[in-house]
Amino acid sequence: MQFRAAAFIVACATVGALSARAQLEACNAPQDIDHSALEGSWQLDLAQSRLGAENWHDRLHSRREPAPCLPTLTRPGEPVTYDCRSPYQLPQSGPPNMAGESALGVLGHPLLDASPTLTFVVGASSVTIGGELLETRTYATSGKPEKLDVIVHHSARWPSTRPVRIVTHWVGTTLVQEKSTAYIGTTVATTEAYLPAESGEQLFVMIDVRKPTLKPGVKPIRRVYVRSK
Repeated sequence: MQFRAAAFIVACATVGALSARAQLEACNAPQDIDHSALEGSWQLDLAQSRLGAENWHDRLHSRREPAPCLPTLTRPGEPVTYDCRSPYQLPQSGPPNMAGESALGVLGHPLLDASPTLTFVVGASSVTIGGELLETRTYATSGKPEKLDVIVHHSARWPSTRPVRIVTHWVGTTLVQEKSTAYIGTTVATTEAYLPAESGEQLFVMIDVRKPTLKPGVKPIRRVYVRSK
């Protein structure tokens, strides 16, 4: 129930994020909400996280497999034909967005992989985020866009980076990050929300892929972390 309640709160928060930020900028009023509950180190709770719903991993694996070729129904005496439909092309769903699939394959890991740990240092106008799979970075929480080079392929000899546009802001006690980047003209955009539980012992992480538009779409990613210190 806690997880569902958190998901509902974050959904409401992210929908109203832009209007809330606009109101705050218009009033030019400082936030007096205590954000210290996010501060500290967190460990991924595998039992409570819906890692099975992170179907972008499954789609990458399936896309590399040969398309199944199944015999179609024919009348006696007619030649047998085969249906070699792509595993992503559902009946009457239209052709798959291969450019979007490729962009997600290249950029999905730095944006969507579940880091076993997360660390947060909250400042007056910034937040520093790190973890086992993350570069430790400091982001301004003003809601203004920042363009940062993010590693998309870790290699000692040929590291590869990609510029990512990141907007970071608070919606109540929820930290929201809107990230967008592109690969060969195709945009990949996500919204990430970090909501500490009232007890301060759990952290709910909600990630939604807004772009590209795929068939089937990428399911919402929901994770739970527990405080380690």
